Amino acid sequence: MKKLIILLILLALPVLAEPADIIRDMNYEGRKALVFSSELNIDNGNPYTRDKGERGMFNKLMFGTDDLSEYIDEADRIFAEAKRLIIGPLTGHGTSTLNFCTVGKGVQLDLDTGQWVKSKGGEAVRILHTTEYMGGNRRAYILLDGLTIWRRK
Repeated sequence: MKKLIILLILLALPVLAEPADIIRDMNYEGRKALVFSSELNIDNGNPYTRDKGERGMFNKLMFGTDDLSEYIDEADRIFAEAKRLIIGPLTGHGTSTLNFCTVGKGVQLDLDTGQWVKSKGGEAVRILHTTEYMGGNRRAYILLDGLTIWRRK
């Protein structure tokens, strides 16, 4: 019965909510917020000013398996910047377009370990991002089941 209710909710999400609302309502704290932010990988930020994007969050490029302990006190600020990169407001060349899609087999980010684990896919939010600093195009997917990052293998 529980699986049926979850399935019905997932099928109704595109009708009930906008993709930006789902991202706006995401609320990770501590290490999970840091792991998510370090693996989002949609905007590295300006290497010279280091004021926005991943360089603005961590002052360098990071991965979820890196030692993130020195950033734990800044997790809220870092996660807020990750969400801003997805839903704005963006500056310079930056834009983000969000829509619902279905993704197939791939890997999804385990927010507890920072590791990528096999995924069957499912409903997701597709993020088409133009970077603020250089105007390059990036794509990311947030899997609705677990609200975690999904990638192709």
